This record gives sequence, C-alpha cells and structure tokens, in this order.
Amino acid sequence: MAVRRATDADFDAMWRIFRAVTATGDALPFAEGFDRDTFRLHWFGSQPAYVALADDAIVGMYKMGANHPDLGSHIASATYVVSPAV
Repeated sequence: MAVRRATDADFDAMWRIFRAVTATGDALPFAEGFDRDTFRLHWFGSQPAYVALADDAIVGMYKMGANHPDLGSHIASATYVVSPAV
C-alpha cells in the first residue's frame, strides 16, 4: 500500500469511491445533493487530500485540516473514506 497526495487525475476514482460509500446514507455527514462540484471544492480546496493505493489503484482517501482560520485553527477535522470493495 502506498499513500500520496491526490491530484486532479485522481478525481474520477475518488468520486466513484465517495458515491459508493455515501449511497446508503449512513456514512459520512454529507447530504444527498453533494454533487461533483461540491465534492471537488471539499477534497481539492484549501487543505490537501491524499489517496491510498493498492496495486496502483485508488482504494481510499483522506484529508484533514483546520476547521476555522485564525483563532479557531487549533481545532481540526479529518475525513477518511475507504472503498467498499476493499
């Protein structure tokens, strides 16, 4: 297994995993209307995202960062997603 910073080339694979995990509505705090554009903003916005690879295929992803700038920057959150196929 390898972990590396996510790139734009990873977007489609990350989106497929995200949709598979959120399809049942019981994982992750994202509403059903969380579309591709919103996904891109969340995963490729201000904080870097990382992908986990097995045999050169993306099998998971994560990101973490400060919840708020300035005085709130000591509070962080993280999102981890693993493909249901793993």
